[in-house]
Amino acid sequence: YFASVDFLDEMLGDFLAILERDGLLDNTVIIYTSDHGELCGEHGLFWKNTWHEASARVPLIVSTPEQRCGEQAAQKIAAPVSLADLFPTLCGLAQAPQPEGLDGIDLSDAVRGDICAELAARPGIITESVVPRWGAGTEFRMLRNARYKYVAFRGCEDLAFDLANDPNEQINLL
Repeated sequence: YFASVDFLDEMLGDFLAILERDGLLDNTVIIYTSDHGELCGEHGLFWKNTWHEASARVPLIVSTPEQRCGEQAAQKIAAPVSLADLFPTLCGLAQAPQPEGLDGIDLSDAVRGDICAELAARPGIITESVVPRWGAGTEFRMLRNARYKYVAFRGCEDLAFDLANDPNEQINLL
């Protein structure tokens, strides 16, 4: 695992060095994210596709040319966002028209340090895994906001966690 992380770090460093060498970083937005995390022994599990924070919570790092040259301060957004927000956000950052009917929201204002009204009004993020990978009943739907997480299973008891007071998801509030 650590060798894979080291290899990815080296590849990204090489790629960014080429972009810089060729003068392409001046107008390039860089986004680093993933479609899932990976459990590496947390909760006694070694896999992905679970509702646990180590699997469901992934990085979303946006680096704009204005941030890299110091014209704009970097921002940290504490509210949960969705991978569905990527395309609308890229449209916003590129000042391109956004197609109708997208599920995500444009976070480009938040990236630039402005208030994003849609993000503030969002009640939470939905994550679902409805394929019974490990048999019937292992499917789940999860609703998460900045503080709480609710997980519903088919045929099993639901779970709820206060992530502010229980970040390791040990105490089921239900």
